[in-house]
Amino acid sequence: MPEACLQAFEIYLKFKAYPDALRVALRANDRELQKRAFSSCGDFLVKQQLCHSLARQVGNVFARSHGQRLSPVITSSAEAVVNMRASATCCQTC
Repeated sequence: MPEACLQAFEIYLKFKAYPDALRVALRANDRELQKRAFSSCGDFLVKQQLCHSLARQVGNVFARSHGQRLSPVITSSAEAVVNMRASATCCQTC
């Protein structure tokens, strides 16, 4: 991992920007940094957001490695993310 990415990760953790830290760790494909970003977070709602990010990443990796055949668990997780986005959009328009 480039030094600049590691520094960005450390800065995000220092300022408790856990979703941004996780994004850097996912782009670097570094499992240890992913675990560190997740375990450093103490806020339940932010951890849920991190879980959705991790589920999307795992789903993308699984789809690429298995010829676009998604397991039911990953598919239902992806559907939950889509439904959550749709309800958030609906709430913003109301």
